[in-house]
Formats: sequence, C-alpha cells, structure tokens
Amino acid sequence: MLSYTYLFINIFSVFIPIIFSFDTRLDIHKKLRGAFLAIAIVAIPFIAWDIFFTEIGVWGFTDKYLTGLKIFNLPLEEILFFICIPYACIFTYEVIKYFFKEKISEKLSQNISSALISISFLIMIFNLGKFYSSWTFSLVVASLIFLRKRFDFGKFYLSCLFVFPGFFLVNGLLTGIAFPEPVVWYNNLENLGLRFFSIPYDDFFYGFLLMIWNVYLYESISSYLLKKSNK
Repeated sequence: MLSYTYLFINIFSVFIPIIFSFDTRLDIHKKLRGAFLAIAIVAIPFIAWDIFFTEIGVWGFTDKYLTGLKIFNLPLEEILFFICIPYACIFTYEVIKYFFKEKISEKLSQNISSALISISFLIMIFNLGKFYSSWTFSLVVASLIFLRKRFDFGKFYLSCLFVFPGFFLVNGLLTGIAFPEPVVWYNNLENLGLRFFSIPYDDFFYGFLLMIWNVYLYESISSYLLKKSNK
C-alpha cells in the first residue's frame, strides 16, 4: 500500500471537487471542456519544467511511495498532480464566484499584485544562483505583469485564501510532514532553504503560478466557448 501513497494523495485532493462539480447551482459540469483544455495547456510547460528540474536534481521522488509507472521519465503520480491540483483550484474558484457575488475592490487587488511583484522581484535578485527560486520568482513577476490588465484578480485572490488549507495539507504530505521520508524531496541548495513546516517557501509561489495560469485560461477558454455556442 505504501507504493500508492502519492496516487492516494492525488485522489484525495480532487475527490470532493469532482463530486460537487455536478451541483446544479455551480454549473461547473457545463464548463468541463474549458477546464480540461486549460489544464492540458498549462500542464505542458509545467511538466517540461518538472522533467528538467528532476534531471538536474533540483527535486526528486522517493520510490517507495510510487507505483513505479513513468511517463516522460516522471512518475505517473507527478503527471496526475498537474491535473488533480489545477482542477481542485478551478473548482474552488468557481465556488468563490458563486457564493461571493459582490465585486472585490480593484484597488485592493492591484495593491496585492504590486506587493507580490515587488517581493518576488527582490527574492529573485538575491537568489539568481538558485534554480528553483530564480525561475519561480521571475515567472511570478512576469506573469503578474502580463496578466495585470487581462484578468480580474479579486475573486482569484479570495479563492487563494480557501485553497491554502488544502495546499498546506497536500504539499505537507508530499514533503514529509507525516512520513519518515518525503514523497517529493528538494535540494535546498536550489531553493530559499526556508520551510513552512516541511514545505519549501518557494512552493507557495510555484503553486500560485500553477493556479493563476489555470484559472486565467479556464476563464478565457470558457468565455470563448460560451460566445461561440451562442452564435
């Protein structure tokens, strides 16, 4: 059973979102095409990133927690991670949109974005020699600047608050908070070397990147498909 650990963590992360996706109040099941197109598009660069970082030893996996099946030289479970976690994030985002109808202050959203850009830029500058840190924080800066006028960040930032507990639980399990060894290990020479319990601080920004691009493309593709169907 130990070899199914990572697989079970993936299933656990997406189990409730899948069940409630068919709640008629949310109508997420009507947007599944947009959701899976977004997930597939975002998964491609993230998996390529993952392959490269695994090859050069920025991070890796403990075999005893894996089924042994591999795709592109990555554990099957790691590929599934880029499907399960984004779907859970998109689901949470839709739930937030349903229950919080009021528009969130654009000024507040812009201030949060500006703060994240400034913090990420400074961290990137002082950690250019560390692969995980420099790549992650530079991409956060670039993404926020690029998306600033293309995306309504209000509901997204609010959904981040609700995603965080799940992120902490899933990432905590993967990084060894409940096991003798981590399911996913990190080379601390390539990251900030700081941890929130067992989770590298870089992971929070990596997760932020994964979430923002999935939600942005989900919104864009779903809007396009809706307009197309109404013609």
